[in-house]
Amino acid sequence: MGHKKLGKCLICGKEFEYYPSEQDGKYCSQECYKKTRGAVVQLVCRHCGKIFERPRSKIKSDISFCSTECRLAHRRNQVEIVCEVCGKVFFWRASRLKYYKTRFCSKKCAGVARRNRVFKICKNCGKEFSIKKSATERSYPRGAYCSFNCYHEFSKGKNSHMYDHGQTFYPYCELFNNSLRERVRYFFGNKCVISGVTKEGNGGKRLEVHHVFIEKLACCETKIEDMDLVRKRLPKTVAKFGLSEFTEEEIMYIRMMVPLSLKEHSRVHKLESSDMPYEETKYRKFFTELILKKYNGKCCFTEEEFKKVKADLKSA
Repeated sequence: MGHKKLGKCLICGKEFEYYPSEQDGKYCSQECYKKTRGAVVQLVCRHCGKIFERPRSKIKSDISFCSTECRLAHRRNQVEIVCEVCGKVFFWRASRLKYYKTRFCSKKCAGVARRNRVFKICKNCGKEFSIKKSATERSYPRGAYCSFNCYHEFSKGKNSHMYDHGQTFYPYCELFNNSLRERVRYFFGNKCVISGVTKEGNGGKRLEVHHVFIEKLACCETKIEDMDLVRKRLPKTVAKFGLSEFTEEEIMYIRMMVPLSLKEHSRVHKLESSDMPYEETKYRKFFTELILKKYNGKCCFTEEEFKKVKADLKSA
């Protein structure tokens, strides 16, 4: 009758011995065989042990698997791994794990893991969203808003970094003219005090003159109506709240001006609003300390000094 072979029941998964001449090695008993008489048969996956159904007519061997992945894993000696990103179960050759340890089911999941994303709450709509961690660690970090639309909606009106209590539409005082601006530019050597850019590096345009304490009526301080609003921008040791007139020290601070390139001027207004206290600012403190320490509080030539400077330049 020949030697017995070892088989595994397709129904209950039990191992049993059988003679090849008498049985086909699929079922361990008549009870298990009778369970196959219907159109659909319940089988046990030889790899993962999962119970699944299959039409009886498609059972072709004593080894059945619930999926192609299980069949390949069984043949190639693969092990089961759970993807750390999506949670999907996948299989990987055991021999490869000695040299290549994988934690992700696909390149897409590996890419998501490498991005090292973090979750943030949108400042406008309160929606939770994910963003690259590196984007939140930049010099100018992102992650406050889930979309540009939310940023645009939130940044209107008083929330805008350019908001200055409606002063955008106020005219400059008559003393802030071309002559004064030129005297400020020449005083600082016609260079941006931050980047050192000249007119040529500013797109061929003259440098802009920035009011350090953001007051358009800086040269005509007697016309300033809301004096306390301006004093809030000054250093605490300088501001004299309650006085009906500005002190000479306050006037010196209010009149401080510096030349800036278009790029730097935009950056300063973007990062520091007029409402920020002096002690919390970066650029306002930098401009003030520069003018006080290097130029003894002065930021422009007088008209007589400017005439002499221009005469010296012509004769040079």
